[in-house]
Amino acid sequence: MTDFHKSKEWKNLAKDFKTLKCVDCGKTEDIEAGHILPASRFKMSRLWKSNLVAQCRSCNAKLGNKIHWGYKAIKLLSIYAMIKLLKYSASLIIISIVIRFVYLDITRNGSTIINQMEYDLLTFIDSLNLS
Repeated sequence: MTDFHKSKEWKNLAKDFKTLKCVDCGKTEDIEAGHILPASRFKMSRLWKSNLVAQCRSCNAKLGNKIHWGYKAIKLLSIYAMIKLLKYSASLIIISIVIRFVYLDITRNGSTIINQMEYDLLTFIDSLNLS
């Protein structure tokens, strides 16, 4: 059992799944909360209630750290990717703003170093094909 599975947050979420039946085999014994997007690979979504399904201990163990596929997995992956992209985009915007201020400061001194840095950043952003 990992430290995550010992956390208060996890225990509060997981307790709601004890009285359900396994979504994979229909068993009603040894039921626990399993992740649709594995907690080990998708850390940001491990405490999303929408990322949990009722599974028996056996089915959950068989799944391991693989994605529990279904309509909900596609939806969760889309949300996860959008959040990651928004966080990444926000970081790039901040970097761009900082570069712009540094650029203004450096160009007053006649240096062109920042021009190359800005060009490299814009080239990198273009290579991401975010559109």
